[in-house]
Amino acid sequence: MNSLALYVRKEWRDQRVGLLGLVVALPLLFAIVCVAGDGTAALEEFLRPGIAAACGALVVFFGVGTDLIPREVRGTRVGFLARLPAGLARAFAAKVVFFAAATLVVAAYAAGIALAASLARSGTLPEAFLGAVEERSVLLAIGLALWIVAASTWVQHGALALPTAAAVAALLCSPAWLFFGPHSILEPTLAELRTFAALCAVGSCASAGAAFVFGRRFGAEQTSRSVLAGAVVAVASLAPAWLWSAHRLYAAHHCDPGDPRFTIEDVRIDADGTHAAVDGVIGSARETFTVDLRGTAAALPRTGQNVPRASKPVDLSPLDRLGPMVPDGRFLLARGGDVFLYDPGTSERERLAVAGGKTIRADFVFAASGSSPLRALDLPLVVVSGDFRACLARLDLERRELIPARGSQGSTLRLVGLGSDDSAIVVEDNRRLVRLRFGSEHRDVLLPAAP
Repeated sequence: MNSLALYVRKEWRDQRVGLLGLVVALPLLFAIVCVAGDGTAALEEFLRPGIAAACGALVVFFGVGTDLIPREVRGTRVGFLARLPAGLARAFAAKVVFFAAATLVVAAYAAGIALAASLARSGTLPEAFLGAVEERSVLLAIGLALWIVAASTWVQHGALALPTAAAVAALLCSPAWLFFGPHSILEPTLAELRTFAALCAVGSCASAGAAFVFGRRFGAEQTSRSVLAGAVVAVASLAPAWLWSAHRLYAAHHCDPGDPRFTIEDVRIDADGTHAAVDGVIGSARETFTVDLRGTAAALPRTGQNVPRASKPVDLSPLDRLGPMVPDGRFLLARGGDVFLYDPGTSERERLAVAGGKTIRADFVFAASGSSPLRALDLPLVVVSGDFRACLARLDLERRELIPARGSQGSTLRLVGLGSDDSAIVVEDNRRLVRLRFGSEHRDVLLPAAP
């Protein structure tokens, strides 16, 4: 502990002129900004304590952090320390402690200046320490600046040290471009940015330590060893961020049909009816899947042109659920769980039988090609809804019966195609592409495919 305190005092002697200069310069800089930006919204944001503290920290990063180790390398003490047991490690620990303390002190000092300026201008304190939008920018700037500090410990020193370190830091943080690029569809969460900033803090410290302690263990001139040690640790430290960025990018451009958020937006069947193109969506991600219809010819249902809309009859009770109009002018009507043919002219009702002997619960009846209950029936297909389930049925007016496809398990059905084997291709609950066969319980899930 005594040696650590000794090294910290040494760092203070080396950096005190610059730090005392910051103490004097920061109030002047804030005064100039207040005068130049008076009356602007940008000034109000700048005077938030969090923004001011971040600006103070960045000044320390570039003014002090990028000089801690280069100053040591340019001197004559590194060669001696490199030959002592743990000599460089103790020196580096002292540098980290001094750097962290100086950053916190200057950041708190800058925040105090911002609070004083706000009180002097408006007599009130800022509403928030740091807004969510500002925090995103601050975290990203701090993460990049920390890597500039780290890279300055292992790049070639000289006039190009800082720009070289900036270029290396930008390369190391290049996956961030996936989130902040001009055409990016990714939106990083605040938790992701906070994790990234924490990773940068730990990784940059480890990289700087590797470059200084291990890279220069046998003498101050081992620049190549320093670069290698720092770069290897930097790559290893940022590997989790790179892998997570790749995962997010893949997830943003690919849809998993098994994902609970997956929805089917559109289905298109090709001319020969053997394949279907399914447009899937998860959030902003979109992907088109090709589904093999297994050789059963299918076609999109064709609707008639200029099909009239039916007007609602007036002599119905509140328990009657009016459905679509059939071609002869009568209506389908659901009541008490049954489906009727209803003649608005004579008010006569004829109950439709259900093929197969089993009943189906009918609370509502719709045209399969449209969701409006008053749509004229342009296809002999209806959707019967009841007990939170939807059942597709074919209407046989000659036999006065409904032929249901009992295999459906969804609460909503959308008809997209008809097969030559008396089947229909439907979208269940906007999530599954399913083939159903009329007169049976056949159910074939086409998308998502079975594992």
